[in-house]
Amino acid sequence: MEIQHFLHEHTLKLYENSDFDDLDCSGCGNSLSGQTYGCLGCEFFLHKYCAKLPQEMQHFFHPCTLFLTIGFYMCNGCYSHHTGTLGYRCKKCDFDLDVDCARHPTMISEGDGDQIQHYSHRHPLKFLATMGDNEALCQICGKLCSETAYNCSQCNFYLHKSCMHMVMASLKGKRGDVALRIVESEAVLSLDDMLVSLDAVERKQLDDIEVAIQKEIGTNITSLESKSEDIYSFAYSEQAFESFQDYLIPRTLIPTFQDLHAKNEGICARSMLSPKAKSLIFYFLCGVIENMRATRIVDITDQKLGEWFACLKWVKYAGFKFQFISEHMKHLAHAHFVVQARKFVEDFPVKLQQKIEQISQEMDKLTAELRALEDQREFHQRHEKSTTISLKKQFCNVPLAIKWKPAADGLL
Repeated sequence: MEIQHFLHEHTLKLYENSDFDDLDCSGCGNSLSGQTYGCLGCEFFLHKYCAKLPQEMQHFFHPCTLFLTIGFYMCNGCYSHHTGTLGYRCKKCDFDLDVDCARHPTMISEGDGDQIQHYSHRHPLKFLATMGDNEALCQICGKLCSETAYNCSQCNFYLHKSCMHMVMASLKGKRGDVALRIVESEAVLSLDDMLVSLDAVERKQLDDIEVAIQKEIGTNITSLESKSEDIYSFAYSEQAFESFQDYLIPRTLIPTFQDLHAKNEGICARSMLSPKAKSLIFYFLCGVIENMRATRIVDITDQKLGEWFACLKWVKYAGFKFQFISEHMKHLAHAHFVVQARKFVEDFPVKLQQKIEQISQEMDKLTAELRALEDQREFHQRHEKSTTISLKKQFCNVPLAIKWKPAADGLL
């Protein structure tokens, strides 16, 4: 049995699960299991389930139609990062859902007992039999949690046990008419707000860092940093900064911020900057890491590498731990140049052959034109004398001096 899938140019043949157990699905990235569609020549394989995913869908998480594609993205449902895998995307709104989130349109809670994974929050929620002295509002109904509830202590997120299924039931119309209310959100800051709110001391600290960076780049004019014209091309400047663990971090960078602290405890302990100034440094650092996560080694350019180096200079001069970043950047630079060198070696014979063929075609064309001109010259030479005699006979009564007279001579 064969199918034509929109993600691949060739037809895909159905194979049994025992054929390709050591390979991964080109769609989801997981190991192949069960029946599999594949193109042997291109080594393109899809789980039968992945091959049958609809090309577009309407999901209650987003008002626009979502289209199936393969790419690098962060899921807006669970905030997980994906590298070259299937997902549903709205390009207009820059909204993505991975297949796992998209294929559960009801997004019901999972688990029971002391801990659950609920659709309303990205972290597991722990059951609280009593609130004790804690006073918090349920994030669904907005009322005080005075009885049993579920909680994420990391994000200070609370949810009534009775509200677990309320949202989905309301959306499905199972609760009749539901009153709507305006929810007042906490004040958030933009990047411009952050910069304007800096006091004189904080501005002086950041100005000193910028001077040090410019001085270092200026003394090494051949560096990648000096070739980067715009270090903010991947920045998250349009996103609001939210309060998180004593810092202000763009919402989409919070998972990266958490991963960074989990692997590098005390990364900014020696820095003398204020929490707000440190937030700006984390903004640069997490932005670079997030951009790295979305970029394959083969897609790195000198420009992009220069942007990363330039941004990470802020981390270095801010007094953050930098050794692990420096080592990773050296590794990336080495890998980038190795890939480029291999590409040059592989592409050079092809480009050389293409140039030879182009010049050969041009030479064939010029040779044909040259032969045509030589034929015209030979024809002219053979008939030059007879042509001259014929012209003299036909126009012998026209004086030679006529060529000096004005064109209007004899008209009036």
